[in-house]
Amino acid sequence: MKVPKGSIVGYSAGPVPTNPADIPRYLDEELNRIAGVFAALLAPAASLRLAPMAAPPSEPSQGMIVYTDGTTWNPGSGEGYYYFNNNGVWTPLG
Repeated sequence: MKVPKGSIVGYSAGPVPTNPADIPRYLDEELNRIAGVFAALLAPAASLRLAPMAAPPSEPSQGMIVYTDGTTWNPGSGEGYYYFNNNGVWTPLG
C-alpha cells in the first residue's frame, strides 16, 4: 500500500455480514486491510500525522499519544504532543 505524502492512514472495520457463510471472506478482507495499514506505517519513508484534538479522548489509556490544538484543549503546555502517563496525567513530549 503506497501512501501519498500528507495523507492520513487509518482503519475502520467494514460492515459485518449477516450471513454466517460470508464471515470467512469478511475476515480475510479485513485482515488484509489491517495488514496494509501496518505496512504503510512501517514503510521506511513513512511518517505519522496526528490531527489536532480539541478535546481529550473519552477513554485515555497509558501510553496514548495525542496532538492538542492548545486552545480548546490545553493539557498544560499549549499546542503540541502529549502522552498519557501511568499516573493518569497528560505529559508534554519535548
